Amino acid sequence: MAVIPDLRGRGLGAELVRMVEVLAAERGIGRFYLLTETADDFFSKLGYAKTTREALPAGMAKSELLRHVCPVSARVMVRDLK
Repeated sequence: MAVIPDLRGRGLGAELVRMVEVLAAERGIGRFYLLTETADDFFSKLGYAKTTREALPAGMAKSELLRHVCPVSARVMVRDLK
């Protein structure tokens, strides 16, 4: 997810994150993980905490996307939705 620079600072990104979290919680998802290279301060303000790749659930850690697309430099963050 990204908000173009001209629209940043208006709360749009935070609103998008909250909408996705509400939809996820309605579907029984209790925890969100994300990877970011540039927005850890933004996500920290929304209640996400830094964690490690080793803390990811096994199925997620083994995913092709995580292993081959997401750079090792990306920081892992987590937030409980319940």
